Amino acid sequence: MIFTNKFQPREFTDFDTDFSYLNEINDIPHTIIYGEEGIGKFSLAQVWLKNNYGPNIFNIKKIVKEYKASNKIIELGIYYTNYHYIINPCLYGLYDKNVLQQFIKDISSTSNISKSLSNEKSYKIIMIQNAEQLTPNAQNALRSTMEKHIKNCRLIFLSKSLNKIIDPILSRCLKIKFESPRKNFVEKLLLKINDKEDLDVSDSNIKNIVKFSGTNIRKAINSIELCSLYQKSNSKKYLDDSDDSDDNNDNENDNENDNDNDNDDNNKKEKNNEKLENLFML
Repeated sequence: MIFTNKFQPREFTDFDTDFSYLNEINDIPHTIIYGEEGIGKFSLAQVWLKNNYGPNIFNIKKIVKEYKASNKIIELGIYYTNYHYIINPCLYGLYDKNVLQQFIKDISSTSNISKSLSNEKSYKIIMIQNAEQLTPNAQNALRSTMEKHIKNCRLIFLSKSLNKIIDPILSRCLKIKFESPRKNFVEKLLLKINDKEDLDVSDSNIKNIVKFSGTNIRKAINSIELCSLYQKSNSKKYLDDSDDSDDNNDNENDNENDNDNDNDDNNKKEKNNEKLENLFML
């Protein structure tokens, strides 16, 4: 499992900002979660939904559905659970309006996906990624759709900012500002990953990763995973070279060779961290 999934927040306490107030909102309204790229907007939405629907909200699957737009067939990638859907219509450019309208129409007409829940919620959650990239036509179409299907569908928009979202959508949504995490929060997270994954990334290189990534947690986690892959690759090469060398050693030199190998191993770690330091220097 990749690190960004393995270390995805599961509780509100996993964020640098206190979002526990969302626990008081059980009837989820149309919502916009906005903030800089890679800081955890999707994860926040997932935790909020988890607290309403349970841990199976993280068991995401994927299907592809075909929709007709003008004379073109659009294949829409849909991520889903029994409780919500995740789509990124901006990937389809000027066809985003057609895709959104047809998809929401299909979803609102299907049976209640959360009917098995004890609270018997009567609506479906549709998470729309990169909402700021939706075309004006798509946004204007959503304005009426949000009113028409509010009993059947609730939309959660994930957006980098509010500047490109039209006012009629903003006025219909709960707005949640996701503040960028502090750099020491990102550093502590990387130290935790370094420890739990038994990595050997030096403290100085972790600081370099934080400088390199800024407040983009996704970028920081991907970077430390890149470090781990780099180290494993170099360690394997080193072990292979050591095995070849050991085959040529006499038994009488075993103790001396063990000491030499320990020193070589330490030197190897230092060289790896030096290379990583160069990789993430600004």
